[in-house]
Amino acid sequence: MARWFLLALAAVLAVMAVRIGSELHYSGCVDAALVRYQGATDKLSNAGRAQDTQKCTRSPFVHTGQGPAGAPKGP
Repeated sequence: MARWFLLALAAVLAVMAVRIGSELHYSGCVDAALVRYQGATDKLSNAGRAQDTQKCTRSPFVHTGQGPAGAPKGP
């Protein structure tokens, strides 16, 4: 009985860790998109900001090429 409880607890903790990781990944991606167009208010920049934000995903396993704010872009 105690084994099943520990297994269930470990599963819940793993799900919570993935959920927190996905939220951090998403907020970092959105922040990177906002920093790229910071201060720009023209229509083209607004469209680019919206497009970059839509590329963001909540999955921590998918890399969109957008890192945290200020991170260099990959090849």
